[in-house]
Amino acid sequence: MEEAGASARHWWEVLLSRPHEPALAEFAARKTRMEDEQFMIQSTRDLEAVALMLTYAQDVLVKVKASLEALRSPAWEQVLKHHTGTMQLEILDMSPDFTPCDDVLQPLLSSSSKIKSFQGHIRTEAGIAALASAAASASIHIRVEAPLNLSALHGKYAELHVCTPVLDTAVAAAPLPALPSPVLQVLSPGAGTWEAVARTVLTYAPRCKKLLAIELWQSALSEEEERLLLLTLHEKRLKTNDAGITRAERHGAHRRQLRLCEDPPATYSP
Repeated sequence: MEEAGASARHWWEVLLSRPHEPALAEFAARKTRMEDEQFMIQSTRDLEAVALMLTYAQDVLVKVKASLEALRSPAWEQVLKHHTGTMQLEILDMSPDFTPCDDVLQPLLSSSSKIKSFQGHIRTEAGIAALASAAASASIHIRVEAPLNLSALHGKYAELHVCTPVLDTAVAAAPLPALPSPVLQVLSPGAGTWEAVARTVLTYAPRCKKLLAIELWQSALSEEEERLLLLTLHEKRLKTNDAGITRAERHGAHRRQLRLCEDPPATYSP
């Protein structure tokens, strides 16, 4: 295969068919380092191959873009046991449902891997703590189903995006870390829910009352409901990283961005 110019990926397949040959694992690791300068994990087979090779390339960048099912393989713990370099971890949404990955994050507590980017759903503060234990100036995108204490992430991220459903009832405040200013994304506000959306934003607002941005995903709020929402948040002295009049604007195909500024929102004109 070497004479035929076989790629690193071909050597991964050979390695998986002969997993008990250390010399083959070392060669495949060296070939991958030279050819790709990273390990890309997208499936359980990728995970198993990388677990065999990492002993010989512990500091290589690992990029993970895989489903929860793939990462629940025993090979995931082996990868985290041996890896000492940077990791980019994206857990794919395979359904619109909330799919927490807390169990997959737990091995990070005893790993030397450094998380530089993360995308996934987290249900518990134990999951947040596990992520925080490995995060280093990371770009973090988290979806939650209920407010969590995210203070463990303070000093661990370069950017923080938190995605939440609308909170139907009042709950205790769960302020996001203040610096760097986070982005709050509220999922699918229905028609007539502007007060619940306001409650949701206020629940997560940092104590300094400053966010980088507030986004509504697939919002069904009317123009007047948006104005009432903006007025309420402005009266509570919340601000985003914007200037001018407090307003809502389209931001991409499915998002509305709330821009909270010094000046109040304009009067509604039907």
